[in-house]
Amino acid sequence: ARAYYRKRSAENPGRLYNRRVFLRKTYGITEDQYEEMFVACEGVCEICRRPETAMRGGSPRLLCVDHDHITKIVRGLLCSSCNRAIGYLGDELVRAEALVVYLRERGSLKKS
Repeated sequence: ARAYYRKRSAENPGRLYNRRVFLRKTYGITEDQYEEMFVACEGVCEICRRPETAMRGGSPRLLCVDHDHITKIVRGLLCSSCNRAIGYLGDELVRAEALVVYLRERGSLKKS
């Protein structure tokens, strides 16, 4: 099985093997719904408005599907950095607001 998946991945670089099943089982969306979301956000992260820069197999990764871990509701597409930031904050708005206050008070908040 490993040899098969390795071969399949080598034949399809930059594509997650069986992405259709992954999207449906993990997020409850189809590949077409993902593509619609991608077009709607113009192929950039919905938070930082930048394209994905993290690489997988020599090509940029796909944008992450952001979702609420409790309700399972899909919120949008994010770059891996913004998606991890939300995860590190535990999806807690109070912590995110405290982070902004902390950076603002320390004079470290960049305006990009």
